[in-house]
Amino acid sequence: MLFPCTFSQDDDTPELGRSFKNRALAAMKHSDPKKRKSAYRTFQHLGKGVVKDYAALLRESQRYHQASMRNTMRVRANPYIELGLVTDTLASERERVMVLIHTDWEKDPGKIRMLENEMKGLNRHHRKVIKLARANSDSIDAKMLSAMSALKEIQWELVSIERLEDHDNTTELPDQDEIGNLVADDIFEVEDWLTRVKLKKEVLDVAKRLDVANQHNANSKWANASQKSFSDHLNEQRAVIGLHPLLLEERLSAAAGDHSSDMKTLGFFAHTSPVNGKKSPADRARIAKFAGRWTGENIFMGSASPTAAYNAWFGSDGHRFVMFTRGGSNVVGVGVVGGHWTMMNGRM
Repeated sequence: MLFPCTFSQDDDTPELGRSFKNRALAAMKHSDPKKRKSAYRTFQHLGKGVVKDYAALLRESQRYHQASMRNTMRVRANPYIELGLVTDTLASERERVMVLIHTDWEKDPGKIRMLENEMKGLNRHHRKVIKLARANSDSIDAKMLSAMSALKEIQWELVSIERLEDHDNTTELPDQDEIGNLVADDIFEVEDWLTRVKLKKEVLDVAKRLDVANQHNANSKWANASQKSFSDHLNEQRAVIGLHPLLLEERLSAAAGDHSSDMKTLGFFAHTSPVNGKKSPADRARIAKFAGRWTGENIFMGSASPTAAYNAWFGSDGHRFVMFTRGGSNVVGVGVVGGHWTMMNGRM
């Protein structure tokens, strides 16, 4: 027995004094799991006669740990609070702007400026979400995890008591995963924190996918600086609107570069090539031995600048639709020869 107590001479039922209960409760509230478990074991040794007192102390310590979680989440330095709000704003803004991105404005300059401003605003929201998700939450997570562990222990003890009182077989208690689910479902503070942790992970996973794509492009030794720069900028803007990145692909880029070269050399500007066997984008992708299927093509002439090519395509509705395709494409081919550009989307 870890806490001293007295026994009644009449029924050998332990008589728990206020001092004993206070010490037991203090142990149950402690951040050290060893101290908490000492208190649990003491009551388990005392038997059925103290079940009501034990259950009452468990519930009081449960309220304490819940309050601890609430107080931890309310600190001003908690990035989780603003992360939820800003992420909700970003999601609703993305949905609204996505409709505008995929609207045919017939190249109206005023509408294109409106789209550019919308994307600037979306960029600000996106940067803030990433910053909050990357903010250090280790201290908060450690405190929340400690309190949740205590709540899981308490839930286990309460379930044991409940089954004992119902004369259930206590050897058939729920496993730890079931207890964890009970705590997450029944205790708001736990559910709220786990939801925010999941949200942070989702944001960071998306950011990591962009980092992986950019690293893939950087490691593509066959690609030149213009191809990499354009692809990185396109992927950054796709991430802002909530779309997956496109990986720079060598064979599709060869097809795009070949078409740019033909346009410059032969003096034409069109998706349909006069060169025998290269008439369509599909023909050009096949000749380049691209293993997937092409899904879209943009062409531009007039500048060697990746920014100029992007801006020109952004301002032209059909070309913008190709850059911000919502599904089907996972790779991009970029070919630039002088001031002639070809971009091809594809699916591997």
